[in-house]
Amino acid sequence: MGKDCLGETDPAEVEREADDAAYKKQIEKYREVLVAAEQEAQRHYDKTLLWLSGGALGVSITFVKNIVGPQALSRAGLLLLSWIFWTVSLTCVLVSFYTSRRALRKTVEQVDSDKVHEERPGGCYTTLTEGFNIGGAVFFLLGVVHMIAFVYCNLR
Repeated sequence: MGKDCLGETDPAEVEREADDAAYKKQIEKYREVLVAAEQEAQRHYDKTLLWLSGGALGVSITFVKNIVGPQALSRAGLLLLSWIFWTVSLTCVLVSFYTSRRALRKTVEQVDSDKVHEERPGGCYTTLTEGFNIGGAVFFLLGVVHMIAFVYCNLR
């Protein structure tokens, strides 16, 4: 605390320190809200990607069965590729659940050993999780593109 030359406390300094403490508390609460929002967004992302990839597989099978029917498929390789891409997308999301859990466990260990500021939180598991999340979206989109091409070829 700031004291003047007579050893008395400076009221302006006391007020500044109180303002700083209040600001730090506010920032910490804001940070907690941001972390919770990020976690919720990730949950929604994973659920949506699982739903879309699984649904796309189901819709494409129904399309082949009910729309194309028993006639010969044109460009069946496109359909097969779309199924492969959607399956890889689903696999990426499922594996990211595992790597995400491992990243959280690793971060807890880093916090417990006071190394969280020296190392990347979650270590390589965080990197893997990010990669699988991106991969899930990319493979889903590749499946969509190939399915659109397949439908186009079979509805002409």
